[in-house]
Amino acid sequence: VGEIYHVEVKVFLGGLSVEDVMVEAYCGRLDPSNQYIDRFTQIMNPSESVEDHVHHYRCDVRFKEAGHFGLNIRITPNHPNPESRHVMGLVIWGQE
Repeated sequence: VGEIYHVEVKVFLGGLSVEDVMVEAYCGRLDPSNQYIDRFTQIMNPSESVEDHVHHYRCDVRFKEAGHFGLNIRITPNHPNPESRHVMGLVIWGQE
């Protein structure tokens, strides 16, 4: 409880810039069927360009209670109105 987890991900942006997207760690406690409950997001910051069109993002996540937790990566358009990022239907979820 309270331990900090360092989250790192490589994202292929193609022709997009780091300013065009918002990369978030999507975290939360999981119910018995592995559905998120009590979820929260942490914005990930670009740290370096790894190779052509691939960017490295990082953040720290702290879980405030014990339990069964999940974490995924969510990428959305970087729009000034947060509600518009999800309405556009352009959400990409992390894949292994």
